[in-house]
Parts: sequence; structure tokens; C-alpha cells
Amino acid sequence: MKRLIALFIAVILISYVSFPLVHDFLLAPEPEPLSVETLPPPPAYSPTPVDDRSQHVPISAYRLSQQELDRWVANYTTAGRTNSQENELLRLINNRRTSSNVAVLSANPDLMMGARFKAQSMSNLRYFSTEHPVYGNFKKMVGDLFDYPSQVSMALHIGSGYRTASEVFRIWSDGTVITNDRFTEVGLGFYNNYWALIVSEGLCNEAVAILSRSSITIPNRILTESELNAWFDEYKEKGINSYELEVVRLSNQKRQTHGLDILLIDPELMRIARFKAQSMSDIDYISHYGVHGSPTDLARALGYTGSVGENLARGVSSPAYAVESWMDSPDHRKNLLYDRYRSIGTGAYINKNGYMSWVQVFSTRTAR
Repeated sequence: MKRLIALFIAVILISYVSFPLVHDFLLAPEPEPLSVETLPPPPAYSPTPVDDRSQHVPISAYRLSQQELDRWVANYTTAGRTNSQENELLRLINNRRTSSNVAVLSANPDLMMGARFKAQSMSNLRYFSTEHPVYGNFKKMVGDLFDYPSQVSMALHIGSGYRTASEVFRIWSDGTVITNDRFTEVGLGFYNNYWALIVSEGLCNEAVAILSRSSITIPNRILTESELNAWFDEYKEKGINSYELEVVRLSNQKRQTHGLDILLIDPELMRIARFKAQSMSDIDYISHYGVHGSPTDLARALGYTGSVGENLARGVSSPAYAVESWMDSPDHRKNLLYDRYRSIGTGAYINKNGYMSWVQVFSTRTAR
């Protein structure tokens, strides 16, 4: 009996002591949440003055009016054109090219604007692609906006999230574009950690002078006799240009490599090829058939007797790449390496937008 009483008292004592502890635990107030105001603010974006986004006209998701584009260009020019990161990237690229025994790149003002426009548009429109959502292909963009000849061979690199030129250079330097000896001109754009690099084969001023345009435009119709004679007189005065002679040299080099006889220059075929090259530029087409008919029909219209073969190319900016493009095409290659051809004429012509047209005319007839 005494044991039962003692056990009863012990249970009461334990309950008396334990309950407040449990009660206090369950009803204790929850800790107050941290106040947002007490947290340190995130670091502010602090660009150098030349990279300050507030200085730039925003790029919207629609085609800019001419007035808006003029404002953007004026703002870009006023801000000093290039910023420190763009200059540093150009230095790194040209150092790499020099160490690789490749000529340095020249900054082209139109490409520089195109690259900055590309970088800023990626930031403003929140996209990351070589295709612009409004202007499409980057070559078309620089052509439409900044009058750079978009038919010239170009390449584009883009980057996002890199704060310095050295960071993005490490990524791009693994490829072959930066040290490609085909490219001679460059544009670089850095905006809000977005990057764009445009490289181009370019068209040097010397080439434009050599390929001076004719004062007589070839229309999309058969020329009158007086018009044709005027064109002949001007061609005779200006003569063959160096690009046309280089195409002949490279073509004969390919033939000799394959054990074939070289082709002799025929002045009549040279004239035909130049006429065809200019007509493709002036009328804006590329086809073996035009208003005069087939290549042989055109040759006869220009006073040549006999059938001819023809190779055409547009958009490449040098004789070497014109010849290589023909060698890479089975049908054009067959023409260039045909063992029965004895003579050749070549035409190279540049239009007002820097668009290059190339023509080869072949004949089995020996040049007179």
C-alpha cells in the first residue's frame, strides 16, 4: 500500500514539473523574420562612362526609322566610336595574328558600328543569336543599316556574360576565325557584357580603283548599236584590270596542276566576259541566259564567231576565291579543266554597293 501511494505521488510531481516545460516549448513565440531592409544591397552596375547604357539610343523590337537610325549613329559617333574593351579585344586579336604570321586586321568604321549595334540589340531585346529578330542575317543587317557590302565574305562571333576582353578572347581564340588570313577588316562591339565580332575579307580602296565602274549602265534590254559602240570604246580605253588577269593566271595554274595546256588570253573573249560581268551587276542577276540568250548568243551579238563555255560567280571578293569556288563545283570545274579549250576571257566588275561579279568565257578556237 505504501508503495502505491509513493508511486502516485511521484507521477503527480513529474506531471507538475514537465507540463510547464512542454507548454513553454509549444507556446514560445516564433523568431521574427529578417527584415529585407537590413540586408546589404546588391552591388550597383558601374560601367565606365563610354559604356554607360544611358548614353545610347535604345534599340526596339521593330525596324528603326531613318531618323532613329541617324540618332543612333550620331550618338555612337559622339561617344567616341570605340570603348576601352573593344580596343583591348582588337589588340589581343592582332597580337595573336602577328604571332601566327598573319596580317593584322584593320578596324572598319561600318563594321564597328554593325558590331556595336548587334551587341546592344542583344542586350536591349534579350536574345542571343547570330540572327537579328528584325534585320535577320548579320550580313544583311550591316548592309541594310550601315551600307557595308553584304555580299563580301564575312564571319560573326557573339558572346554573353563576359565582363572583359580577355575573357571573351579566351573563348574565341580556340577557333580558326581570328587567325584566318582571308579576313582583312574587323568590327567589334561591347555592350552590357554582350559581345559581337565581325570579320570580313573587305574590299580595299585599291581594288575599287582598279575595278572602276563603267560610265555606261547596261540595261535589261539589247543595246542599240550606238550604245554598244560607246561601251566598246570605253572598255578599250580602260582595258583589262588586274583582277581579270589574276583569274587567268590562277585558272592556268589549276590546269597545269592537272597536266593540261594553259589557256591563251583572247581580247574578244575578255570583252565578252567583262560585258557579261557588268550586266550581271547592273541588272542584278546571275544566269547563263539573259536578254541576249545563251552565252554563245551573247558572244555573237558582240561580234564573236564560234561557240563558247561560261563560268559565273557572285559575292566572292577576290580572284583566288572565285577560282576556288569554280573548282569546288563539279560543272564549273569541268569547264575550267576541259582539255579542248584553247582560249579564255575573264570579267571582274564591281557595282556601286561593292558587289562583285565574275565571269570566265572559254573557246576551243585559238586566240587570234
